[in-house]
Amino acid sequence: MRGLRGKIKTDAGSTGVGMALLFAVTMFVMLFICELYQAYAVKEAVDAEFTRAMNTAVDLSISDLHRQDHILEMDTAAAYDYFFDYLYTDMGLSPGLSARARSGREIYSVHISELDITRSPPSIRINAELTLEPAFLGGLAPFPIRFPIRGSSANRRIEE
Repeated sequence: MRGLRGKIKTDAGSTGVGMALLFAVTMFVMLFICELYQAYAVKEAVDAEFTRAMNTAVDLSISDLHRQDHILEMDTAAAYDYFFDYLYTDMGLSPGLSARARSGREIYSVHISELDITRSPPSIRINAELTLEPAFLGGLAPFPIRFPIRGSSANRRIEE
């Protein structure tokens, strides 16, 4: 009987450790899923903002006189300025194209590898990389999360 009691006590203790381990693994998986969801949400928001920046730059860089004369041309220097003005002013990015939280922690940064602005037909095409710092698992995963950003905007509309 004495040996049987020792066995029961040992099994009872290992069940608690197993449950704690299962709980820890479940919490880690949930945090990982939350991290990926948060990263994807930021990527979608930045992608939408870059699309707005390109559309705004193309729209504002075409002269109204050109539109009236059915000429599809834009000022490329103005488009470049409008594009980056949108990134700095409306998106609140720093000159290094990074966004920071109020606490000063970097949320994400963008590295533009290609920015092609075409005079006629008026268009902008961009290739960039979004780099996110992990929000929840930053201590466990010190590597950043990277997403490509690709977009284009063209204006083929002629005002009549």
